[in-house]
Amino acid sequence: MNRFFGFGEDYFREFGKFHAFTPEHFLMLAGCLALWILIPLAMRNRSDRAQALFRICLALFMMSAESSWYIWYGIQHGLDVKISLPLQLCSFALYSSLILLFTGKQIFFEVSYFLGLGGALQALITPNLEYHFPHVRWYHFTVIHFTLILVPLYFIIVHKYRITYKSLFRVMGISSGLMAFVMIMNQILGANYMFINGQPEFPSMIDLFVKVFGPWPFYIVGMLLLAFFVFLLLYLPFGEQQLAAFIRSKRRESGDL
Repeated sequence: MNRFFGFGEDYFREFGKFHAFTPEHFLMLAGCLALWILIPLAMRNRSDRAQALFRICLALFMMSAESSWYIWYGIQHGLDVKISLPLQLCSFALYSSLILLFTGKQIFFEVSYFLGLGGALQALITPNLEYHFPHVRWYHFTVIHFTLILVPLYFIIVHKYRITYKSLFRVMGISSGLMAFVMIMNQILGANYMFINGQPEFPSMIDLFVKVFGPWPFYIVGMLLLAFFVFLLLYLPFGEQQLAAFIRSKRRESGDL
């Protein structure tokens, strides 16, 4: 049972810690990559009933993974409002993805696309994970970040959802609003979710922002600029298509004159 539900030093003494860029990590990434391709392709041209059933099952799968962490961590350590509340960007992406699966609304697709892909891909490549497969924490980490990427890919490939330049600025505005909300909650709780109320104690990219923009709150400017740059990169595949369509339309108009 310790392999599945163990906690802290007792677990690490017996099984060691998960490390990035090891065969275990590469197998995780390879499995995710294969399923990101195969699942959306398998769901194309399915009936509306099959699509609805798939979305419900996927939402339940995500909720089971998220609740598993709260149950395990609460039993083993106890929950603390300073670290246990869903006030991280990946948490907002998770709830946006769940709403998208049930409603199909474009705005939740846009939030899931930018926040989900931008955050989950980085998390999987450089995982903040210490527990090995098949531990419940490994299950939670892998399933949540895998599905945060799967959901927008599914809506792009199967339902033909698209991102526009307006989507980029909408989600940038929403992200800024979420950061302001989290900053207020941090003040109320005495917490530091998203590290927007203080520099983390361990080395991070925020150290570079501090050097360039100055200490808190000025380094938040660097965080926003980085977010905009990542969002811009995620927009480029759609932007190229939209630019090509715009050029073709102008050429047709010129030919009609």
